[in-house]
Amino acid sequence: MHALPTYTQAQSSRHAGEFTLSDSRRARARGVEVTIEEEESMEVQHQHQQQQGEGGAPAPAAELEVSLREFTLSDADAEAFMSWASDPRVVLFQRRDAYDHIDQARRYIADHVLPHPWYRAICAGTSAGAGAPLPVVGSISVKPAAPAEADDDGRLFRASVGYRVAHAHWGRGVATRAVRAAAAAVFAAWPWLLRLEAVADVDNPASQRVLEKAGFVREGVLRKYILLKGRPRDMVIFSIVVDTDTDTDRRQQQQQSDNKPDGP
Repeated sequence: MHALPTYTQAQSSRHAGEFTLSDSRRARARGVEVTIEEEESMEVQHQHQQQQGEGGAPAPAAELEVSLREFTLSDADAEAFMSWASDPRVVLFQRRDAYDHIDQARRYIADHVLPHPWYRAICAGTSAGAGAPLPVVGSISVKPAAPAEADDDGRLFRASVGYRVAHAHWGRGVATRAVRAAAAAVFAAWPWLLRLEAVADVDNPASQRVLEKAGFVREGVLRKYILLKGRPRDMVIFSIVVDTDTDTDRRQQQQQSDNKPDGP
């Protein structure tokens, strides 16, 4: 069993803004009917404005950094969680209603986030100095398919991604870069993963753009697919699919590595 690494731009050999699959893991779309974890993000289009420096020359814009890390039970993480979980604009396309009290965020982190197979805080901002942590502005999770969906040998092959970003950080490319980073991380950590998928509400075109810009391919519309606040909703499904023909060698090498005994 592989440990699931926390992905950051500094730790990755690839920039979070450039999504590629490691080794021979090439993505291609293929129509498959599936069950998907809820998609919980909205992002709006944003146009950057140049600031004027001395002498009227445009000052270089500070580069936005985006990284992922594990959540903690700290008050700071609970307060950050509330910045999107309590906002009706963010939870509009989520199953749950907006939170009223920070204790709800604390319980959710303790009961759902920490035991989750892969749930990360999205951190974003401009560099505040060497070693300074970036603020938490959202969350992203990748959930493997249920064991009942395993193949005849008991192996899983599919997972789904969902994400949320605080309203103050919409339109900056945060969600797109977080999805790219999460995809790169789980494909590297889970050799069994052949398909990563996500859904977006048909009335949430901003989230659909996030997935397309992150390298996902639109496959179609699943009608009356998710019950959202008591109403069945149509969802657009997207995916990244690994070419199993070119991925076989890598998976076999990984399996041999897993079976190799420890020693000098």
